[in-house]
Amino acid sequence: MCAWQVAVGVLQHPSVDRGAVLATSKAIMSRGLGRIERIILALIEDKRGRKNGYAAEALAIAAYQPELESKRPPTKAERVAVARAMRSLTHKYHDRIVLKGGGDRPLWLERRQY
Repeated sequence: MCAWQVAVGVLQHPSVDRGAVLATSKAIMSRGLGRIERIILALIEDKRGRKNGYAAEALAIAAYQPELESKRPPTKAERVAVARAMRSLTHKYHDRIVLKGGGDRPLWLERRQY
């Protein structure tokens, strides 16, 4: 039984005040970087990494397919999640990261050059 099934089972039990459980679950949510953001930040800040940055497609492959045996392209949901994480990192670390592209051009993330 996974954690999601356990949580749903607890919320459906008649002796549980569902509103109180949901209110407390919102309070304990993490405000730090997410899993994809941490992976992207580690790649960008790696001194041995690419000097000209990373495309969203490459970051999606790095985040969702760490094993190189998988040859499938990232799904649309994975690409959207990576694009959201790229934008979030650009807002949080605007002094270190630059986001390029958008519109009809692919998104591209680079270290800020000083």
